[in-house]
Amino acid sequence: MLKASCSILGAYGKATLSGKTVHLRALDWEAHAPQNKWPQVTVYHPSEAGSTVFANIAWPGYIGTLTAYSSLKVGVGERLWGQPWKDETRFGTPW
Repeated sequence: MLKASCSILGAYGKATLSGKTVHLRALDWEAHAPQNKWPQVTVYHPSEAGSTVFANIAWPGYIGTLTAYSSLKVGVGERLWGQPWKDETRFGTPW
């Protein structure tokens, strides 16, 4: 369905100008992948005591997450570690 190899970076301490943790997430997919037509950012405001506001980045009908961020400054990013199929690769092109 698509070729992908998403980029993720976590930097902190002397690796950043501020010394604070930085989380970068890029979905390096083909520009014409079908998922690009219907992106969705859903921000959840749970009402349960002790719950945290968070945003999930995915598509309508998608169950799960590829990327999410919370108001507690926690980020989630998955990384595809699939095997290439024959002559194809899973290296996406950032755009």
